[in-house]
Amino acid sequence: MKLLKSTIPKLSIFHIFRSSTKRLLNLDELEIDRLQYSHDVYRTIFDGNFSSPVTECLQKGAKVLDFRCGPGTWACEMSSDFKNSIFYGVESISCFPLQKPLNVEFIKSKTLNDKIPFENNFFDFIFVHSAILWYSSSQWKEIIIPELIRILKPGGYLEIMEAEIKLYGEGPETPILTKHIEKCMYINIIFFFFFD
Repeated sequence: MKLLKSTIPKLSIFHIFRSSTKRLLNLDELEIDRLQYSHDVYRTIFDGNFSSPVTECLQKGAKVLDFRCGPGTWACEMSSDFKNSIFYGVESISCFPLQKPLNVEFIKSKTLNDKIPFENNFFDFIFVHSAILWYSSSQWKEIIIPELIRILKPGGYLEIMEAEIKLYGEGPETPILTKHIEKCMYINIIFFFFFD
């Protein structure tokens, strides 16, 4: 499938390499639209909302975290499929839907400033999607992954779903973006971890 340049949303990400901000992407309306579109694409490609073997656990009732949930699309959709489970969405900016299912809770939390606001061994399943550009590779290694493991129950699953990033129609800023992406590439396509 060939994507035409006009069909690809223009993201304002290049300012991140020249400014002092710690955030790698702005969560504005364009980014929210991109996240919702990305959710639909992933769901279609993988024929579902997740790849980890957690269906039975979700049907019985599990505590699930949608980390970097953005507008909460994944959590809200999953909550209707698995009504016995409780879904928590964590995001650093309030961009949550005004109406949500009863088994969904959204929490605003700046993970880099504080720990993820849950006790140890709290979640049965943690899902991370389209979040690779939100943090540097050192932040992923030193803060984010250890925090996600801390709040995951023994025997729980951590699924990180990210696209392989290949750039088309490169311009003069591409080497800057590519250098950052290569630092983050240890998180690729899909990882799901089972912790004993």
